[in-house]
Amino acid sequence: MQNKQEMKEEQFLKQHFGTRTGFTVPDGYFEQMQAQIMQQLPESNARVVKLRPARRAVWRPFAAAACACAVIFGVGAYVHRATTAAPAAALVQTASADAHLQQAADYMMLDSNDIYAYLADNQ
Repeated sequence: MQNKQEMKEEQFLKQHFGTRTGFTVPDGYFEQMQAQIMQQLPESNARVVKLRPARRAVWRPFAAAACACAVIFGVGAYVHRATTAAPAAALVQTASADAHLQQAADYMMLDSNDIYAYLADNQ
């Protein structure tokens, strides 16, 4: 639908205005343009500047190496802390389980001898 509408509009424009763009350039304009532009430019003596690497570029490899060392040290410390913290957590859990068993034994009014006798009978 849109294409048909556009085609009709394009045909209308071609019939009434043709294919001319309406823009014209004087004869020889582009042949003279370069000479006119060169005349308008001021003449100057360009200085030759010697380029050297910036000082910032010197420390970048050292900064990258320092960052890599920091990451490696940080990961090592994290892993070491995680492995040493695991046994401590197991001890806390064991102590917590012992406390619960002690509370249950107190509630049932059992002493160690009663528990040993019960376990011996069930074997």
